[in-house]
Amino acid sequence: MIHRRSPACFASLLVVATCLVGCSEPRPHTPQPQSEAPATAEASPFRTYDAATFYRTTSFGPVSSMGHAFSADGARVLVSSDASGVFNAYAIDRITGELEALTTSDDHAVFAQSFFPSDDRILYTYDEGGNELNHIVVRSLEGETRDLTPGENLKAQFLGWSTGGEAFYLSTNERDPAAFDLYRYATNDYARERIYTNRKGWELSAVSADGGLVALTENRSSADSDIWLVDLETPDEPMLITEHDGAVAHAVSGFHPDGKSLVFTTDAHGEFNQAWTHEIASGEQTPLIVADWDVQGVVFSPDGRYRVAYLNVDAVTLMELVDTETDEVVPLPGIPEGEILSVRFSADGGRIAFLVN
Repeated sequence: MIHRRSPACFASLLVVATCLVGCSEPRPHTPQPQSEAPATAEASPFRTYDAATFYRTTSFGPVSSMGHAFSADGARVLVSSDASGVFNAYAIDRITGELEALTTSDDHAVFAQSFFPSDDRILYTYDEGGNELNHIVVRSLEGETRDLTPGENLKAQFLGWSTGGEAFYLSTNERDPAAFDLYRYATNDYARERIYTNRKGWELSAVSADGGLVALTENRSSADSDIWLVDLETPDEPMLITEHDGAVAHAVSGFHPDGKSLVFTTDAHGEFNQAWTHEIASGEQTPLIVADWDVQGVVFSPDGRYRVAYLNVDAVTLMELVDTETDEVVPLPGIPEGEILSVRFSADGGRIAFLVN
């Protein structure tokens, strides 16, 4: 395990851990926090810093939750960092901790999205001076770059990889500023095809790894939303999977790696958000995680063997890593105290990278 930190970095810490073993379908689980949140300021007094220390801090950020943080050979981890004063994409050697700059922007913030699944090309996003009109760029093995979403006044997002890595999915609002359409890009030559035209303007929340299904969120307010499933063979027939009365909030966590279910969070069953699964074939819905705290999100390792849940415990995010074969929490000894965030798995599920805040 390596810890990577700049001399004055207290904002975030990147951790790469080697561990993990086990494999089965997830079961409903009531998580127990790994550590208690600080009870009072007296029990855990705030530490103070001068302004100079604050300005010397270095922050690290994760790649997209749908991207590959680990290189194809597992030797490096892709991150975003403001070590140069402006956010750029970096690769960290998993063994030595050596930091290699993959982009060198000195004016526009760059945020890493993903390694390619079979080589060291990367995808990253940037905007013009903070205008939030993000473009998606590919960096070649030789360091050359190509904007995959050229154009004026458009915004693009990375939405993940196909099962075999032969394609990846991006969305842009180039057709309609109020709606994001879904595009499939070929990994080898970046040829693209629009595979879903989002005429209703709903939020594109997730794409299944086989590219056959899209989950969209219809947000009516911050407290009331619905989730729709679209089969791309019949794109004009969306299926509502969260029919309800009153104000109920739903949020997509993502498709299970086996493609058989969609995981979402909902406050339909009480005071706190719970995580539920929707079986694609049958439409059956069952609770996955029920706790006395809000479940903020759920992610899985590529093979589905490990499940990560994030819980909001008295305004502190607690992460729990569960082996779905045994339904037991996987311990992470030696990790510095703090919030564990943005867990990313290696392709073989044998390693994780995450942030400690």
